[in-house]
Amino acid sequence: MVRSTYNYLLEIKPEKTAVLEMRTHAAWYLKGLKSAVNIKKELYKLNTKEEFITIVEEYMENIVKNML
Repeated sequence: MVRSTYNYLLEIKPEKTAVLEMRTHAAWYLKGLKSAVNIKKELYKLNTKEEFITIVEEYMENIVKNML
């Protein structure tokens, strides 16, 4: 979901604008999830797509590990 939204934004907007918008979208996606406050703080510091994807993927991997 995050990647598809991000890729769509990158098709229609410059990367800097897409990053700023994805910060907001991510806050909605993460609402109510465990440790969401911490990842939101990290996301608001990002400037590139690669940084964003890396942090979100690491967060999701940690959630899955903790579920097992």
